[in-house]
Amino acid sequence: MELLGTNAAVTIIDQEQPGAGNANQWRVLTLRHTGGGTRASGLTFTRGWSRHLQTYGEPGGGIGAWHSDFLLDSCILAKNACAWAAGSAGGLYVDGAMAVVTNTLIAENQNDSDWESYGAGIHVKGDSRLTVFDSCIVSNKNYARQGSRNIHHHGAGVCISHIGQRWGGRTTFVNSRIVGNYFSGKGDQFGAGLASLSGNLLLRNCLVSGNAGNQDPLKTLVTGGVYVRGGAARIENGTLAGNEAEGLGLFAANNPAVEVINTIIWGHADDIGNLPEAAFSHSCASNLTAGVQDNLAVNPRFIDAAGGDYRLDSASGGGSPCINTGTKLGWMAGATDLAGGPRIRGGRVDRGAYEYVPPAATLLLLR
Repeated sequence: MELLGTNAAVTIIDQEQPGAGNANQWRVLTLRHTGGGTRASGLTFTRGWSRHLQTYGEPGGGIGAWHSDFLLDSCILAKNACAWAAGSAGGLYVDGAMAVVTNTLIAENQNDSDWESYGAGIHVKGDSRLTVFDSCIVSNKNYARQGSRNIHHHGAGVCISHIGQRWGGRTTFVNSRIVGNYFSGKGDQFGAGLASLSGNLLLRNCLVSGNAGNQDPLKTLVTGGVYVRGGAARIENGTLAGNEAEGLGLFAANNPAVEVINTIIWGHADDIGNLPEAAFSHSCASNLTAGVQDNLAVNPRFIDAAGGDYRLDSASGGGSPCINTGTKLGWMAGATDLAGGPRIRGGRVDRGAYEYVPPAATLLLLR
């Protein structure tokens, strides 16, 4: 099955359900037990509504996929919602599926929950294999109407849960941005950008920034950036910067297996929480020990962190210490960085998601 549009700006599937109250499901697209070859390309999925209660109803306001193989290419999932008792995936819900998402924007989706909520942008569960390339998960919101310290909300941008490693469940993000997602309302909040509760996670050449939780003395807010509670996670050439929610960029619980390589974690009250230094190599964070496993603990010198430009600066204060100080990894030959340029320049690699691009040389001819 193929759903092909001209492009996402032109071909729009609008469910016209901006808020359906007590009504039943108005999900934009449902996939169940589809075989290989299912593809959606050049489409916008918007204003879908799903109701996810503990006793009935289903998650996924934009797209819900169960035990399906599908490709989502050059699409937009925006302004969809999942509501009621347990909000889950206002945008994309993947359960027991093999899915590839590429060049897609998942933005301004919302969970509107009276109970726990998971992944307003994307929720992955059930031994799924989800791979996301060159995509943006931006400005999605987990909103909780009520809550206590016994009610938890996970991953305003992305949540990965109930995935068994032994069955091969894996979630991969490559050259993607998880930016500006946030929690609002009541209840404990974990991982405004991404919460990985189980399974295997790989983040490569990704930016996680500007994700936040709202401050309330009755709540526990843990990690604006990435929260890992179980399973295994590997972060390669990531930039985790300027996230808010008790000031943590990366936090772990329940002793997950975490590896962090060539990664910059900066601009938080505490960049790292509850992880051993042995988990990090060739990385940069304020609470690492300089020199141990070739880590740095100095300002990485972004071009304009306040303005959201996390490329490395070579001009101010002698230049970024992260330029040319990463370690080469097997996948890098021929690969690109987050900006689309070569991952290796001049035979060397930088730390973070962006490779430094030197200014063009000027040739002066004297006559």
